[in-house]
Amino acid sequence: MTQQTSHESDASSQSARPGLYRWYVLIVLTAAYALVHLDGNLPFILIEEIKADLGISDTMIGIITGPAFALVYAVSAIPVATLADRYSRKHIIGFGIILWSGFTAAGGLAGNGITLMLSRIGVACSESVCTPASHSIIGNYFGEHERAKAIAIYSLGLVIGGASAIFIGGLLAKYYGWRSAMFLVGIAGMLLSALVIFTVREPLRTAFGSPEPSVGGVASEDSLIDMAPGPKANSYREMLSDRRILHILLGGGFLCISFGAGSSWTAAYTIRHFDLDVATVGMSIGSIGAVVGVIGILIGGFVGDYLSRKTPGKSFQFLAGALVVLLVVRLMSLNTDSFPLFLFLIGTATLIGMCSVAPTYSTRQSFVEPTARSQMAALLVLTLNGFGIAMGAFMSGVMSDLLNPRFGEDALRISLNIMVAVPVSLSIWQYWMASRVIRRAFQDGVHRDAGTDSDAG
Repeated sequence: MTQQTSHESDASSQSARPGLYRWYVLIVLTAAYALVHLDGNLPFILIEEIKADLGISDTMIGIITGPAFALVYAVSAIPVATLADRYSRKHIIGFGIILWSGFTAAGGLAGNGITLMLSRIGVACSESVCTPASHSIIGNYFGEHERAKAIAIYSLGLVIGGASAIFIGGLLAKYYGWRSAMFLVGIAGMLLSALVIFTVREPLRTAFGSPEPSVGGVASEDSLIDMAPGPKANSYREMLSDRRILHILLGGGFLCISFGAGSSWTAAYTIRHFDLDVATVGMSIGSIGAVVGVIGILIGGFVGDYLSRKTPGKSFQFLAGALVVLLVVRLMSLNTDSFPLFLFLIGTATLIGMCSVAPTYSTRQSFVEPTARSQMAALLVLTLNGFGIAMGAFMSGVMSDLLNPRFGEDALRISLNIMVAVPVSLSIWQYWMASRVIRRAFQDGVHRDAGTDSDAG
């Protein structure tokens, strides 16, 4: 399971076509990431059933879906990333799938809020292996100017898994109960681990800007072009001192506060506000989220690649502008009594929001050494999930309970309005600043390189 053993195995396998095989690897990793979000998001559609069965408050639900899950997931990613930069990444992912699927199934046996929380902590710790290790593998299989597309495809797992959790979870909860839903989803997930362990080949870890071989040692032409001149960060301290990375982290973190509030509470809000059953909400929101989410992620990946080729940092200007529209649309969705209009606005907001995924995850790969890619992914997970998703889910639940004595059924709607307006506005500012810093750093690097060439001549 050591890096050396994996490399020897890779070096001996020359028969596969790297250009085609790497896309197979990407599909398998995307399936694993979809499973992360299927198991991770499943409780969101089950909130009303869980509350009624276990007798717990919105605040407790916020703790279970926020700090107990998202924060634990994010913190766990830090030590996991260190392992992923040293040992076999495919084995780390494969065995992680077995663990988190088992903990998901165990959640169906919970007798109170505490035991449910403990099962979710187990899911969170196990799922934290997926993104750092997968991003590191993708970084070795795909060159710099293909990476946003590759990350966009991988990130489809977020939408596919999240939408499946709402759609499948809603149907299972209606006909079999929330406990059976968690048990069946957990057991089904274990089958994917064998595919990862036995069919994915561990790629070589190569230096940034040098040929990046897949299995057969063939490099992408794009891997030879460096759009981020200057030193690359190689530690957490260096990453946090790089303003390019810092603005991206903060932009994504603030946006994920809003995402955390929305993903955790939109289903419950829809059930309460429009007086609908869990299956209807699951099928409607799940179907729309799957379609527009996929489109949004692909737009973000391909447009991000195109804009970054034209001017470094341009993709974050695009994001800042798109998030202004998202802010308006999301607030409108929370202040309408028309269910069809609500679905249209939620779909539009999801489409725009998903455009941020690929540029946020892929661009920061250019600012770090390849030996630190898993650590960079872990730092991003810590910010997006630990700071963003966890805070959004938790604060929404707390505010809902605090506002309930005065506003009654309207409390959750007011809470969600606040959790959209403030963090999305801060995210817009951070992404705009990221675009300026990245562009300035690129221009300084080009001028510095030109001066060096002139002196050498």
